[in-house]
Amino acid sequence: MLQARYRYVQGQAVYYVNQAWSVGVVANIRNQKNLKDNYELQTQYWFNQHVALKFGLGSALDSGSGLNSMSLLLTARF
Repeated sequence: MLQARYRYVQGQAVYYVNQAWSVGVVANIRNQKNLKDNYELQTQYWFNQHVALKFGLGSALDSGSGLNSMSLLLTARF
């Protein structure tokens, strides 16, 4: 995947608690030495068959790294 000028690999593992709710982890692994990898915990909930909300918080795994990403995504199907 090519995002802007940086190349990275993204992997995702998701566990479905039930049909409406899932939790997962996303890993963005970059191949540049000066950029940090990012790992994000996410949860998604479908309120009905048309509307879902996804939220995630992420950080690098190295020591001293704080919160460096936050995701908020609203999905609507028509």
